[in-house]
Amino acid sequence: MGKTKLVERYLKQEYSPALQSTSALTRYRDERGGRAIELWDTPGQEAHRHLCIPDGQSGDDDPNSAILIFDATRKSTYKSLPMWLQLIRGSYPEIPVVVAANKIELDPAKIDVTFAFATKNELELFPVSAVEGIKVAELFERAIQNAVEHRAKVERGR
Repeated sequence: MGKTKLVERYLKQEYSPALQSTSALTRYRDERGGRAIELWDTPGQEAHRHLCIPDGQSGDDDPNSAILIFDATRKSTYKSLPMWLQLIRGSYPEIPVVVAANKIELDPAKIDVTFAFATKNELELFPVSAVEGIKVAELFERAIQNAVEHRAKVERGR
């Protein structure tokens, strides 16, 4: 689906075609716009789903935003979105979620497609390309903005 490649594109502003499969939770730390951010790259294979969503125990290390990513050229990855959203909502019912349709460079017609999953679940959709860098920055900036707003809301509620 390209999760790791999207993270690399955002953090390094480059694309490396080397193939790799994420089989464990990987954390990336960076400084953006005067604020520290941490991005979690989780495995997307269903067999690893127990590694994907941290336990949901309340704490400062909880996620404050999520990006669901699917391969716009592979229907099976799109069909798995409801399962992943359910896993996220089961542990973190309040965090904001956005959806990314990756690999749009392979089928440019997908740029203008409205995917029913995002609409049905009232989630913002970003057609992106890790290869060409299309809307990658916008995707992550939205997720980071959502995280900052969510974190502030949680802190006000304490």
